[in-house]
Formats: sequence, structure tokens, C-alpha cells
Amino acid sequence: MDELIEYIGKQPKEVILYIIFKLMQDGKIDFVDITKVHVEHLEEMRKGQTEKLISLQSKVVGLWCGTKQDIGKNLVALIQEGKNDGWINITQEKIDNSKWNHKCR
Repeated sequence: MDELIEYIGKQPKEVILYIIFKLMQDGKIDFVDITKVHVEHLEEMRKGQTEKLISLQSKVVGLWCGTKQDIGKNLVALIQEGKNDGWINITQEKIDNSKWNHKCR
């Protein structure tokens, strides 16, 4: 099944839409089915983003409430996580050479 999905996914959008159209014509799926699956997918994405936001908020509060000597280490860890997860656009070199990173060595 995964091979079929991968093959179909590599096709031009017009081909994929035609396949969906033919399945709808044949009564195998309808717009309500597609909409339901799409809404479920959006809810799962929203849930994941909400959990990430709550985690980020907790870490920011931790920075604010932390001790002065731990702020550099915790800030570097937070920025490193953001870079690794793709929600901060920064180079590893900038993290490694940051004044915050040097303070915690």
C-alpha cells in the first residue's frame, strides 16, 4: 500500500485530481469523505502545534524564572531546539559563537 501511495504521490497534480474524480464518479468516495478526512488532518496538525506552543511557553517562563547563571545555558538550549525543529532560522555557527553560549562554558 505504501508503494502505491508513493507512486501516486509522485504523479502530477492533474493526474491525482483525475484519479479522485474517477473514484467519485464510480461512487467509491464523495466530497463529504474527503472533507471529513481533511478536517481530521487539520485537527491533528492544530493539536500538535498547540502542544508545541505550550511546551515553548513553559520553556520561556522557565527562562524568566530561572537563575541568572542558568539563563545563558537555557537560552542556548532553547535556540538549539528551535533550530533543530525548524522554527528558528539560524546557523549552528551563530549558536556556537553566541555570547550566551560563551557565558555558559
